[in-house]
Amino acid sequence: MNDKKIKYRERVPSSRLLRVGAALTVALLFWWMLTQSVHSTSGLTAAFFPSLVFILIFTLVGYGILSVFYGVRIRISRRWMVDGTHQQILKIRGVIKGDGVDIPCRNIQDVQIASYGVPLWRSLLGPLGRQKYSGGHMVTLPGYQGTGLAVTYAYEGIFSSKDRELTVMFPTRRPENLQALLAVTGGEAEMGSGFSP
Repeated sequence: MNDKKIKYRERVPSSRLLRVGAALTVALLFWWMLTQSVHSTSGLTAAFFPSLVFILIFTLVGYGILSVFYGVRIRISRRWMVDGTHQQILKIRGVIKGDGVDIPCRNIQDVQIASYGVPLWRSLLGPLGRQKYSGGHMVTLPGYQGTGLAVTYAYEGIFSSKDRELTVMFPTRRPENLQALLAVTGGEAEMGSGFSP
């Protein structure tokens, strides 16, 4: 297989409960502020049926927006590097600002399928809700329970010419497929399935 043709794109959405809860909360708050504003200016109170329809539509729109944008994005693509080479890069973007990583596929040492779980309550902490991971760095997706990948890669230290290793843990719904692609793009990576964080 020619690595020039390898492309991968996946979006792992957050927990359905989190999306429904957040969309419903925003819809109720917006409805309450709107009815209070109308009541204070005209003295009218909101009717039940139109209010219910408004809340339902607003909740569905909010749920759709969260389903598209609130999740972990994973991609394998080619990019020009500083040294002038064109390399395959594994890009992972999380929901927390700064919770993303770009890994040159040629630097990947090991890829293991692992169980992934982050408590839902971490979503309430916002940027402070980043999940700790003993093996390195975890891309946090609050409320997600399922499978993930633990990718160990080498990188050059800032103050040292020696290569160091770091493991990044992230969720994926297609772990076997992504593991196989990383085996091709990474070349000498040792792939396993017995790792559990």
